[in-house]
Amino acid sequence: MDRGPDYVVVRLSGDLSSESPPARVERALEDEYVNAGVRFIRIDLEDVEWIDLEGIGVLIEMFRRSERRGKSMSVEHAHGSVRDKLRTTGVLRLLERAS
Repeated sequence: MDRGPDYVVVRLSGDLSSESPPARVERALEDEYVNAGVRFIRIDLEDVEWIDLEGIGVLIEMFRRSERRGKSMSVEHAHGSVRDKLRTTGVLRLLERAS
């Protein structure tokens, strides 16, 4: 995790799918939701190899939670099939422009 004065970068790896518990993503972000100094949460997907609809749902839910807490969340470095799935579902446009 990288940190700046008003942002944090959360690096995810492996699969974001129904086989991987969404709790690991939630745990990675929970502290950042309550950190008053953090305004921008950036999710680095460079090392994510696979994502399914459940994984996309987790990202959308984290985006909504961030907004409810006055934070901005975006994804970066999505590539290959992960980027394709995010683009096909329309989620890439939502999460890339959020930054």
